[in-house]
Amino acid sequence: MIGTAGAANQEYLRSLGAVATTYGEGWVDRVRRLGQVDAALDLAGSGVIRELVELTGDPRKALSIADLGAPELGVRFSGVAGSVPEALAGGTRRQPSRPYPRAPGRGRPSRSLEGVD
Repeated sequence: MIGTAGAANQEYLRSLGAVATTYGEGWVDRVRRLGQVDAALDLAGSGVIRELVELTGDPRKALSIADLGAPELGVRFSGVAGSVPEALAGGTRRQPSRPYPRAPGRGRPSRSLEGVD
């Protein structure tokens, strides 16, 4: 999992198990150097949908919960933040390359997969 955030939140992304990089000018190239992007999730709505489609190679492999213009580019929009796990389970989510530890007595990963600004 690759995550983008501001410089102050890089360690937080790493604590979630992400390979972290900063957003801003040149972020697409930085992400591309870190590895293949199988799917992308836009949580901020900061106008990056075109770039996410470019990185994934397919608008069906991107999802936005924040950019109302996403459907214009063929990207699924789910504006209800609480529905993100269900939306991702609809075929746009791939398992992380390494398993996440399970929380005791729970059937879900113990680490959050949500990004930060």
